[in-house]
Amino acid sequence: MTARGWHRQLFLQGLLNLPKQLSQSHRWHLARLHLNGHMTSHRLHAAHQAPAVLPCALCNASADTAGHLFACPAVTDAFAIMAPALPVHANHPGSLSHVFFNTPTAPDHFHLILATFTAAWACRGAIHRGNARTRLSEFLIRCIQHPYLLAGGSASKRERRLARVSPPQPLPQLAGLYQADGALALNPQQLLLGAWGAAWWEAGVGRASNPTATAAGLCPDPCTNNIAEFFGLRECLRRALRNPGRLLIFELDSMLVVMMMSGIWGCHRAHLRPLLAECYDMAEGLTALGCQWVLRHVYREYNKVADKLAGDCIQDPASAGPSPLWSLQ
Repeated sequence: MTARGWHRQLFLQGLLNLPKQLSQSHRWHLARLHLNGHMTSHRLHAAHQAPAVLPCALCNASADTAGHLFACPAVTDAFAIMAPALPVHANHPGSLSHVFFNTPTAPDHFHLILATFTAAWACRGAIHRGNARTRLSEFLIRCIQHPYLLAGGSASKRERRLARVSPPQPLPQLAGLYQADGALALNPQQLLLGAWGAAWWEAGVGRASNPTATAAGLCPDPCTNNIAEFFGLRECLRRALRNPGRLLIFELDSMLVVMMMSGIWGCHRAHLRPLLAECYDMAEGLTALGCQWVLRHVYREYNKVADKLAGDCIQDPASAGPSPLWSLQ
């Protein structure tokens, strides 16, 4: 038995008794609840991955937790509207105790509890994406009655990604640009190798042009994709310290590295901490030299040069090394 109430035997028995008409999305949310998999701000803050716990998106009052959604005023208001049409035994939106199978529940009521939570989570997401906090009860009731509305569109994964990819911010006129990337893949001999790629555009040269200088290299074993990403950033910082400018922009497509370097996410992996500390020190060194610098995330569609350098290095290690201008002091 865990602190949240999860019990293996109760869970397995509960799965056997699930109503057959339970939709796939409802089963998915049930599994996520048991695995504490809903990424609320409370959970992220507890894991030191968010600076604060935000209020519930629906009621803007209580803390943003998965358990609160069962008792959120917006949910209870919707339930009150539906109450006259519900069976007598299904007169409340349930709680974590019900979904953990600790409280006996009729199959139809259990189905309703999951449908309510799924609708509330969808509504929470819609508000976080910028929708107004209006007619919540009506929206919740419609999602409970018609769960297929939450199943998503027919777009492919690639189409959904292209829809959310946004271009990076324009470069300031006097800013030099560094881009870095890391990769972990099989080479032609079917050996798993890690490699990094780095590129530099001098001030006044846009990212649409060929880079002024490039570098690439293999990572020592053992390697992970995140280690390779840090190696790429480290090489860019090393060159920047040799050739500091007035303003430098560093762009990576690794959200993890950018968030760790920004201090927003903590680092809980011992193998990454030395690299993170080294990059921190070099970034502070740039500041001490009077160089203004910015580290920001870009989508991989806008980091193709560094990505290709890393990929080519894995496929052909002979391509590793810096271009002539990269090594200049």
